[in-house]
Amino acid sequence: IGNELFPLLRCGAPGALAPPGEFASYVGLVGGFLFGSVVMFGIDQLMDRLGEEEDDSDGPKGTQGEATEKTLLLQGGSPAPNYGDDPEQCACIEHFKYYQDAYKGDVREIMKEVDQLQLAAAAHPRQDVDKVVHRLEYSVDVVKGQLRRTPGLTDVERTKLQRHAHALKQDEPKLLNARSRKEALLTISELEKKIAHIHSH
Repeated sequence: IGNELFPLLRCGAPGALAPPGEFASYVGLVGGFLFGSVVMFGIDQLMDRLGEEEDDSDGPKGTQGEATEKTLLLQGGSPAPNYGDDPEQCACIEHFKYYQDAYKGDVREIMKEVDQLQLAAAAHPRQDVDKVVHRLEYSVDVVKGQLRRTPGLTDVERTKLQRHAHALKQDEPKLLNARSRKEALLTISELEKKIAHIHSH
């Protein structure tokens, strides 16, 4: 390093009458080595400080975060989940805290319907099985609505539903006056499609 940083001390400056002596050469070598070491270690320390500042600006990470998590675990607790600054996510978590007991009750009701399905599937007619399956679907829809925080019906939506119900009522004569099984099946299928359309809203 000294020879690279101070070549003039070894070879002599251009136009010099004589090269430097042995003592001056050693001083150049030692001085160059020390200067190069200081520069390298200084750059290394500077890069480490810049990296630490970036970590601090991003939040507790690395050793500090791991130490905090280990301390909480040793104390019998668990580290709090970090949900960031997403207000929607935080609101969903707070909502679920209040709904959690009711949610567990709803899940137990769903499992009761599952028990009924097992019994119906063992020996009951297909119609009874379908009835249990539809009740199970309804129970799941209710829970999904609670979890999604589905809002209540607006006046506009109620008006639309009333119109749909009125349209279904108009199909009553056609349903009652079916003259064959094929005609009745077609009419019921049309009614089913209309009901599915209502349910999609």
